[in-house]
Amino acid sequence: QVLTLCVQSPATSNDHDTLRHEVWHVVQSCLTPANSKYLHTVMDVDQKEWHTHVLSSISASVLTQIQEDYPKTHWDAEIEAYSTAKTFTSAQLEKFFKDACLPSP
Repeated sequence: QVLTLCVQSPATSNDHDTLRHEVWHVVQSCLTPANSKYLHTVMDVDQKEWHTHVLSSISASVLTQIQEDYPKTHWDAEIEAYSTAKTFTSAQLEKFFKDACLPSP
């Protein structure tokens, strides 16, 4: 997989947010079974806890935007990516990426 992000210098906070969001989609992709049609969510919690954590970290307008821009089958993966971009640090995302996408030695 290749992730290409083009930004103008200097990078803005929105650029960093976008990168965290897209890296989370790579993590989701690495953990989604090969025969699946859609990206799976990553957080290993029950559905109620997932909704409480994830939905509390994004605004109603972002949620509406996701529902308008994506088919329902993509909502959970997009919502999770928006949430993790807002709540996880780059170092935390790096660990998730390494654990999910890089082979163990």
